[in-house]
Amino acid sequence: MDKVIEKISNYQIFNNLVPGYLFLIISSKIVEKNLIVDNFIYLLFEAYFIGIVISRLSSLIIEKIIVKIWRLKKEPYFNYIEANKQDNKLEVLTQDCNMYRSLCTLMLIELILKIMIMLKIENFIDKDIIILICFVALAILFAFSFVKQNKFISLRVKEISKEEK
Repeated sequence: MDKVIEKISNYQIFNNLVPGYLFLIISSKIVEKNLIVDNFIYLLFEAYFIGIVISRLSSLIIEKIIVKIWRLKKEPYFNYIEANKQDNKLEVLTQDCNMYRSLCTLMLIELILKIMIMLKIENFIDKDIIILICFVALAILFAFSFVKQNKFISLRVKEISKEEK
């Protein structure tokens, strides 16, 4: 177990575990049920998975919305790679930026959950239908996440290949 904990990076803690655990804490208050289990290992995996979902939603959807609303200019990824070689603080700043984006997404999800509770959505839609919709949505979310991650990997490989020539 100690070896597993040693391999967890700051990025994974602040962008996956923290939002996932906060989701469980806040959602427990909203649904008025304790969602936090006593089994530490189970809780760790549950919070991590929820955090990954929040992080992916924030990366694939919320980031695009924020960039459009505030008309943010994003640099090409290869510029980030080059700048990161010269400025070691850039990685920490990017991690913080991603954490804020994930926390924004967390709050939006909690807002939607609260609205659903207030409107008593569970009285109108069968629980099994909600579960099916969630599984389909998660499959689509992780498929798009895979594609995005694969693009980043390809860009990094291309950048390294340029350097070697």
